[in-house]
Amino acid sequence: ITQKDLDKVPEAPGVYIFYGPEGMPLYIGKSVNLKKRVMQHFSRDHLSSIEMKIAQQVQSIETIETVGELGALIKESDLIKKMQPLYNRRLRNLKQLVVLRKNTDSRGYDTIRTDYADGLGANELGDVLGLFRNKRQASQFLVNAAREHGLCEKLLGVDNSRSACFGYRLDRCRGACVQAEKAVSYNTRFVQG
Repeated sequence: ITQKDLDKVPEAPGVYIFYGPEGMPLYIGKSVNLKKRVMQHFSRDHLSSIEMKIAQQVQSIETIETVGELGALIKESDLIKKMQPLYNRRLRNLKQLVVLRKNTDSRGYDTIRTDYADGLGANELGDVLGLFRNKRQASQFLVNAAREHGLCEKLLGVDNSRSACFGYRLDRCRGACVQAEKAVSYNTRFVQG
């Protein structure tokens, strides 16, 4: 890699791809500051054998700017799955990231919709509340949020009861699931949580 290649790397959030011989993807990473992160790879290459191997094999660098850190995380995951870089073992086998999105039901209560991050565009990031490695991790986050902020597990999608949620029977939910709590009050707590 030449200094000219490194000078082209922007100081912006995004994803970087290190290519080796014959355009083979070696490593894909993300950062809120691409230039700083790429430079770290080459200044710390003596700290680990893998960093040293990557630094010695890199022949070109590609960068893709994104809208913030969340955009970079989604793009990185997508590229790793598609390109299967040699040194991204941990994320390479990751099936799909789970996205929690804010939604509003027909009664006006804020709810959660669970989707996968594949193909999530920058224009869709506004309603994203969280990004998780799997559904179990996302569900645990929602259960904890419900308990901490008195939210309804049924509206958060982790309780499939037909009537009141289990948390309502334990006095943890204030009754949004059975409309005992007004949507305005519930939604205020939802946004703050």
